[in-house]
Amino acid sequence: MFKVIDFNLIPGFSRLFLDFISKDSFFKNRFRYADDLFQDENHIEEILNKTFNRDFLFRLFSDSNRHHLHSKQKENIELTTKDNTLFVVTGQQPGIFGGPLYAFYKSLTAISLAEILSYKFKNYNFVPIFWIEDNDHDCREAFEVALFDLNYHLFDCKKLVNICETYTSKVVSSIEFGSEFDGLKENLLNFFKLDSKQSSFEIIDKCISSGISLTDSFYLLLNYLLGNLGLLFLRASVCRSYGAFTNVVVSEIENVGYSFTLIESANRSITEKGYTLQAKASYVNLFFHEGDERYKIEYDSNEKVFVIKGRKYEKAELFELANANPERFSPNVLLRPICQDSFLPSVAVVLGPSEIGYYTQLRELFSWHRITMPAVIPRHSITLIPRDFEKILHSKDLYYFFQKKEDFENSIFNAFRNKGLIEKFEALEAQLKDIFHEMKIMGCELDKSLELSAEAHLKKSLNSFDSFRSKILSAERRNILKNFANELKLNQIIFPKNSLQERIIGSLFILLVNEKGKIFENLQQIVNNPSDSHYILLF
Repeated sequence: MFKVIDFNLIPGFSRLFLDFISKDSFFKNRFRYADDLFQDENHIEEILNKTFNRDFLFRLFSDSNRHHLHSKQKENIELTTKDNTLFVVTGQQPGIFGGPLYAFYKSLTAISLAEILSYKFKNYNFVPIFWIEDNDHDCREAFEVALFDLNYHLFDCKKLVNICETYTSKVVSSIEFGSEFDGLKENLLNFFKLDSKQSSFEIIDKCISSGISLTDSFYLLLNYLLGNLGLLFLRASVCRSYGAFTNVVVSEIENVGYSFTLIESANRSITEKGYTLQAKASYVNLFFHEGDERYKIEYDSNEKVFVIKGRKYEKAELFELANANPERFSPNVLLRPICQDSFLPSVAVVLGPSEIGYYTQLRELFSWHRITMPAVIPRHSITLIPRDFEKILHSKDLYYFFQKKEDFENSIFNAFRNKGLIEKFEALEAQLKDIFHEMKIMGCELDKSLELSAEAHLKKSLNSFDSFRSKILSAERRNILKNFANELKLNQIIFPKNSLQERIIGSLFILLVNEKGKIFENLQQIVNNPSDSHYILLF
């Protein structure tokens, strides 16, 4: 049903992540792992010793989960009011087509972990939470998602990426499907050859309709796929509007530069280990919102003032503004986990490789804010492969197919090319040079000035020789590669656009695939296993 491959056999994973997976002592000193989480209740009690405003949480979740609630979700929203309820949190910036597949896999990991914890610790409730980070303004990332049809042809959104580049400072929560997206829905339906009787048609029709926000589109699709499993969503834009970040924002203003100092201290220990830093700390780790846009808050250390869009603010002025209008402020990537866990009883956080990188920078910041850092759990990493390719997989090691397209093609070509052809070309090139050498001698005996002309003609002839040689080698390459069409297709399924499938293909693909077979059951079996390896699911 599924196969397992070590992360270190797949390109694209940092040494920091690989060492985290292998539980290097450096990370055991900075994080709680899943093993630590299950050993005893101390971590749980440490979190619950802090008072949480449960009525406030109930309002946040009620406002964030606005449509099509399943019975399990309604039960879990009620559980948020209980003093013995904790959260298993994951999250992602919203993206088109439900965001990349890893957003879906994150959710499954969080759901599974919440169920396992509920079984282990029966005196507590554990609710899986998906944090929709729609305060972000990285609109390009929101639209850099592609799709496969069931024949594994790629539907790319280059036009959408070009559109989003006009949204330089616009927060994702404010983006709606308008006239610039005209034709997208029809193109999708035609590409997938869907009719109105299929659930895929229905969800595409709802998720990509004029006037719907990108956040709602993202929410509707993931909720359609996972809502029946009890996953609750929490919108960062809703939290901001309710002033959920106020305490941390005010602290960042009052103690300007202190979080920067703490993170820089952590950064030194990370770089001393030879790791690359995932995120850069700012002197002020906050953004300021104005209408649909957000702007970085800077600090002028000479004048001791904050600067937003060129305007200067005294500390007292910005402090007053943060208390009076907390919805105008949001954290950057490094301060967001602090804001999040300042009001959420988070027992564990499910993260991807890059997120684990920047969480490595935050232990001291959590301690300073007197927030119990949640246990860090890597999300499951999965590649989906149709059973049609099972025979090919048996013929090679799995990791062989995790290559960039050009590298994969070169590996096939170099294995089967005619090595004698290269030797023949070298011999012919030597003959050509000998011919011109003899002609140069003949010409120079008659006229010394012909020496330069001979060199020029040789260079021109060698250029023509090289050009024709390239055409011959290209023809040889095409002839070889056409005999490996299925292997090349499998490579593009496993590593589309030169990256892992889960980073490129949208979660909507799960809906399309599930109509072909019972993929959900297989995925749920995978996420009940440890997330310390990459999984290959044949369906």
